[in-house]
This record gives sequence, structure tokens and C-alpha cells, in this order.
Amino acid sequence: MSTQSARKTVVGLIADTGMPLSLAVSLKDSLPAQLVSDLDNGAGWEVEVAEFSLPLAGNGEVELNAHSRQLREAGGWDYLVYLTDLPQYERGEPLASSVNAGSGSAIVVLPALGIVRKKRLQLAVVQALAA
Repeated sequence: MSTQSARKTVVGLIADTGMPLSLAVSLKDSLPAQLVSDLDNGAGWEVEVAEFSLPLAGNGEVELNAHSRQLREAGGWDYLVYLTDLPQYERGEPLASSVNAGSGSAIVVLPALGIVRKKRLQLAVVQALAA
């Protein structure tokens, strides 16, 4: 029987400078307990926060999918969630979040959440990770 505990699942929460970063920092301590409660994986969760702004494509869209694998590997993260205050649209409609399960990444768009409250943002991140 191994005395080592199972490795925690690590979420890299990257955020643009300013409000997105402040909100990411505010989630760092409370988000793991919410993830255990909602998405029990048997090993626990750890959240790491990093300030990072992803480049935009020519159409003004955030290029998360093009960089997610490299960012996850560099950070040693199992999942990557990007918080941005840049409005994003899909077919002309505001986008609140987008998940790419294949790359283990998601983007949460703060303007689409309205007035951002910590609990509302935390729920959006958990929902993105559950997808």
C-alpha cells in the first residue's frame, strides 16, 4: 500500500492585468473547496494564479486554443482557465465562457457576467471545468 496521497488536480487560473487578476487572486483560496464539493475527483484540487494576457487573432478573438497546451505544460497544470475583461462574441452574441475539453482549457469573459461578484465568477469557473 502506498503512503503517498493521490496527486491533486492543478488548475492554472491565468488572468489579464487589473480586475481579472484581482478576481483570480480572490478565488485562489476558495475555489479548491468548491471544486471538491462539485467535482470530487478523489484527490483534491489546487489553484495557481498567474498574470498573463493572451494574444488576439486578427479578428479580435482571444487565441486560447492556440496556446493552451504550451501554457498548461509550462505551468504544470491539468487545466487552464483564462479570465479576461475583453468582450467576446459568437455569432454576434456575447460569450460568457467557452470550453475546449480536448485541450483542458476554458475562457471566462467577465463583461458577459455583468457586475462580477466572487460567487458568480466562482460558479462560472466551476461550470467551465465541469464541461
